[in-house]
Amino acid sequence: MNKTIDRLKLIFLGIFIVAAAGVWAYQVLVVKPKRECESQGAWWGGKWRECEHAVSIAPYKGPPPPPIDSLKASRAAPAVATAPSKG
Repeated sequence: MNKTIDRLKLIFLGIFIVAAAGVWAYQVLVVKPKRECESQGAWWGGKWRECEHAVSIAPYKGPPPPPIDSLKASRAAPAVATAPSKG
């Protein structure tokens, strides 16, 4: 065979091997960890490639607001008269 054809076969074989290795590395290093993280119900942070879990903020936000019925009742209650201000 012609030397050029043999050389081109090797070049294309090398390109194919490098591309296949790149796709495999991307799957193993990026896609697989993301799928595992999301299957656990967590969030995947792509910038730092970290799996983050939700944290409850209930202990930090204080008491819950009053029910809507009590808010309506307090608005319907008559206002307390105050002394007029001197002005």
